[in-house]
Amino acid sequence: MPSIAPRCVWLDNVSGGRLAAEYLYKKGHRDIAIISFNSQNQDQEERIQGVKQGLAGKGISVPDENIMFASNDNPHKLSISEYCVTALNELYARGAKFTAVVAYNDEMAIGVMNALFDMGKNVPNDVSVVGFDDLDIAQICRPALTTIRYPIVEMAEYATKLSLSLTSSEPEGFERTHLFMPTIVERKSVKDIN
Repeated sequence: MPSIAPRCVWLDNVSGGRLAAEYLYKKGHRDIAIISFNSQNQDQEERIQGVKQGLAGKGISVPDENIMFASNDNPHKLSISEYCVTALNELYARGAKFTAVVAYNDEMAIGVMNALFDMGKNVPNDVSVVGFDDLDIAQICRPALTTIRYPIVEMAEYATKLSLSLTSSEPEGFERTHLFMPTIVERKSVKDIN
């Protein structure tokens, strides 16, 4: 809503998806799969849109069979780990070709890496994986996860200052869009296949 835009703090998820796609492209990956949630969450739609835009800018499209969604109303109540196994099995059953997976978030990316390991595949030698958020666990999983950093601390600090300013009698000039840009954190889960 435009009326509350000056009071919102948000992340450019489209740019984050684009960053992931462009990074993978630079590393030689042309066939990319996306594993995400099927929800009303705008973040996941924007991240997928960004991946598609990043690849489209290089003349590549993401086929529908390369995109998997976890349903939030799943009757079997699969954990993220179980869903990642199901998603990868479905991708392979569909005949999807991919050398890399972009996951909705780091937890899902680590689930994908574990599922690939259980299938006898090596990350990043067989399949590269990129997450989103840069959670602490991304640094300590093996291999350490390449991810899109969500600057949550900076966003929280800014939101706190904004909130305090809006409660004071004289707001301190926070009348602008509070858009934060993600960055890529390169670790060990992506192979350069050039």
